Amino acid sequence: MLTGFGGSLSLLLGIISLDFNRYGPISVLHSGTDVVIHYLLSRFFSTLSFFSERKLKVAYKNLRQVQTDFLLARLKANANTDYGRKHSFAKIKSIKDFVQMHPITTFNHYKDYIERVEGGEADVMIPGLPVLLALTTGTTGASKLIPFPKEHPREMFLKQMLITDQKIKKVHSNGHSLQRTLDLKYYTRWDKSKGGIPIGQFTGTPTAYGKSNITSAMRLTVTSPPAAFEIKTDQEIIYVHLLCALRDKNLGRIEACFAVTVYYSFVLLEKRWQELVNDIKLGRVNPELDIDDRIRNELNSHLVPMPHRARELAAEFSRGFSSISQRIWPHLNAIACATGGSFAAYYTTLKQKYCQCTPVVSPGFMSSEVVIGTNLWLESEKPEFIINSLVTFFEFVPVENVDQDQPETKLAYQVEVGKEYELVTTGITPLYRYRLGDVVKIVRFHKQTPVFEFVGRIGQLINLRGEKTSETCLTKVLAKCAQVHWGGKKLVDYTCSSSILADQLNGKAVNLLPFYIIFLELDNGETLTEKEKKKVDEVLCDESPVYAINLQDEHSIDNMSVHLVEQGSFQKFRSRICMNRKHVSMNQIKIPRVLKNVDDFGFLMDQVANKVTCRAQPSNKLRFDANNNEKGYIDKLLTFS
Repeated sequence: MLTGFGGSLSLLLGIISLDFNRYGPISVLHSGTDVVIHYLLSRFFSTLSFFSERKLKVAYKNLRQVQTDFLLARLKANANTDYGRKHSFAKIKSIKDFVQMHPITTFNHYKDYIERVEGGEADVMIPGLPVLLALTTGTTGASKLIPFPKEHPREMFLKQMLITDQKIKKVHSNGHSLQRTLDLKYYTRWDKSKGGIPIGQFTGTPTAYGKSNITSAMRLTVTSPPAAFEIKTDQEIIYVHLLCALRDKNLGRIEACFAVTVYYSFVLLEKRWQELVNDIKLGRVNPELDIDDRIRNELNSHLVPMPHRARELAAEFSRGFSSISQRIWPHLNAIACATGGSFAAYYTTLKQKYCQCTPVVSPGFMSSEVVIGTNLWLESEKPEFIINSLVTFFEFVPVENVDQDQPETKLAYQVEVGKEYELVTTGITPLYRYRLGDVVKIVRFHKQTPVFEFVGRIGQLINLRGEKTSETCLTKVLAKCAQVHWGGKKLVDYTCSSSILADQLNGKAVNLLPFYIIFLELDNGETLTEKEKKKVDEVLCDESPVYAINLQDEHSIDNMSVHLVEQGSFQKFRSRICMNRKHVSMNQIKIPRVLKNVDDFGFLMDQVANKVTCRAQPSNKLRFDANNNEKGYIDKLLTFS
C-alpha cells in the first residue's frame, strides 16, 4: 500500500517537475518559497481562465441567446429596487420589451438616484448598497459616480481581467511565466460618501475597494512592494516603481492603464538613470525623494546592494535609449496598456524609440461604467476588440444619428461591417441603455460576434462649420505629418480648440472667421518650420473634404494656428487635471482632444515654446481689430511680447 502511494506521489512530483520546467525565466526577486507559491497561483489562475474562456467561446457562437440571457438576468436581479419598480423591470420579458419600455439614457437620468445611494439609502438601484462608487475621469465633462454592485469584482475578474491576463501569457510567453510585472500605477485616492460608501477609481483596485491597491497574490507577481503604492507624489511613485523593476533582469511584463504612463516612465528613466543606478548599487531609495519616512524605511527593508546589476544597467544606458526596454530586460514579453484613440501618439513614440523590439499591446477595452471588449488578436499590435457579451448587453446607434435624443438602435448581430456606431450599453452597473459617447467601427465578425476598433469620443471632435473633425481623423493627420512631412519627428501629444477660446482669453474678438488652434508637443524639444506647420492644414484637407471646402470658402473658416509647447507640457497638463478633480488619480487621466474651457486653454498658452506666434501661414482672408477696422492679416492673436 505504501509502495503504491509512494509510486503515485513520485509520478505526481515528476509531472509537476516537467510542468515547472516549461516556465522559463524566473524573477530574480523570487525566493524559493516565492517560486513555489507563484507556480501554484499560476496553475490555479490558468485553470480558472480555461473555464472562463470556454464560456466566451460558446458566447461567440450564440450571441442572441447570450445577450438575451444576460439582459433578463440583470433586470431580474434589480427588479425589486426602487428604480426597477418605477421602470417595470418585472414586466420586461424580451429584448423587444426592454427597447420599447426603457429610454436611452445619459448620466443625468440617474443623478437623483445616485445622490440617494451616495447618502446611504439601500435598494435604490441595486439590492442593498454598492461596494464602491466608482469615479469616472470626466474627460469630456464632469466626473461621475457609478455604483458597483457586490458581484462586480468577481464578474470583472473572471470574465474580463483573468482572460486578458492569460491571453497575454499565451501569446507572448507561451502561457507559462514565473516572472514579475512592473505595475505602473499611481496612488489611488479614496474617500467615503455621506452614507459611508467608498469613493474612488476603478482602475488598480482588484479587491478591497477603499483599502489597498495590492493584494496578497500581487505581492509575488509585481516588482514593487506594497509600500510603493502608498507614495502620493506622481514623480516619486514612478521613480520607485522603476527602481524596483530595474533590479529584476528577468522582468516579464510592463502594465499600465494607458500608453501615456509608460511613455513618461521611460522619459523619467532617461532623465534620471544615473540616480536609479546609484540607488541599485547602494541598495536604498534616493534620500532626496519626497517620500514619507515610514514608507521610505519599509522600501529600504526590501532593497539590498546590487553592484553587478548597477554596472550592467549603466553600460546599457550609456549606449543610449533606442530599444532600451529589451536591452535592460532581455526577457520582457510585452507591454500592456491602452494604445488606441488618444494614446496612439504615445504608442507610436514608444515603438519608434524606447520599445522597438517589445510588443506593446492593448488587451481589453473598458470604462468605469461597463466592460466593452476583449482583444483576442494580441499577435497583432493593432488594437481590435470583440464585444464581451457575457457581461454587457450592447446596442449601437449609427453615427449619423448620434445627435438625436432617442435614436433607433441596432443590436449586436444587426450591425454592418465598415460602419461606425455610438455604443449604448447595459452592464453589471445599474445603468440601462446608457450612451457611453464612444464611437467604434465594426471591422468584421468573429463567428456571430462583432469585432470593432475604437474611433473616438462623441465629445472629442471639433466642429466649426459642419466638418466634424474627429479625434481619429486629427490623430491620423498629425501622425502622417510627423512621418512624411516633418522628417520623422516624434509626436508626443496634442490637443486642439476652436478660436473662440482665444477670444474669451483675450476678452475681445480679434478674428473675423473661426479657425482651429492646435497645441503640439514633440519629443526632445523638436521644433517646426512655418512650412512644416502649414502641412497640417494641407493633410487635413486631404483627409476631410468638408474641411477643405470650408477652408477654401472665404466666408467659412480660416487656416489653423499651430503651437508647439515645451517638452513635458502635457504631463504638467495631466497633473493639473488630476489636481482639479477630487479623488481622481493619474491612473485615469486622459488628455482631452478638444479643449472646452478657457482656463485649460490659457494654461497651454503659457506652455508655448519661445513665446512667439506659431500660426501656420494664413490665407489672404481679412481680420478685424478691436475697433472693427478691416486690415490685411496681422496676427495679433496669441503673439507674445
